[in-house]
Amino acid sequence: MVNTIPVLQLVGYKRSGKTTLLTRLVHYFTHQRGFTIFTIKHHNGPFQFDREGSDSLAHRQAGAKATLLQSPTGLALSMAHNSEQPLEELINWVSALEPFDLILVEGYKFEPYPKLVLIRHMDQLALLNQLSGVRGVVFHSRADHQAYVEGNLGPYPAFLFDQPTQLFHWIEKWVRQA
Repeated sequence: MVNTIPVLQLVGYKRSGKTTLLTRLVHYFTHQRGFTIFTIKHHNGPFQFDREGSDSLAHRQAGAKATLLQSPTGLALSMAHNSEQPLEELINWVSALEPFDLILVEGYKFEPYPKLVLIRHMDQLALLNQLSGVRGVVFHSRADHQAYVEGNLGPYPAFLFDQPTQLFHWIEKWVRQA
């Protein structure tokens, strides 16, 4: 199945505000605009999904490669694997689920999807030259934002992290055109 849902990545160095911005976007688009959002988060280390003493952990410990947990209020999948699944496969899997208006991806900075790059300091601006699919830049500093715009330092639209309204409108327009 080929994905038809718009995908937007939020990328940047560690502690650049990716999670904070992603949660702001999810809140705005679900509560103010009625969007249905799916998020994908890249995590660099191991994690424990199942808690000690849970039935789903018992399933996994008995040898199940995957466990799907469903309740009246949610659904969770835990699956063991020896290597990361390509982001494209994850996105195609999401496409087979209920319809979503937007997939927001935190991380996976070197994947080829459209992305916003979060810049905490101007010395991180070189990251823009290392990435494909850049659609915009989000600055933490008003001075850095101003220097980028007035100095014509790049071809991408620039947004301020602490003033997200302009970014919200830009993303909504982008989603509607996708």
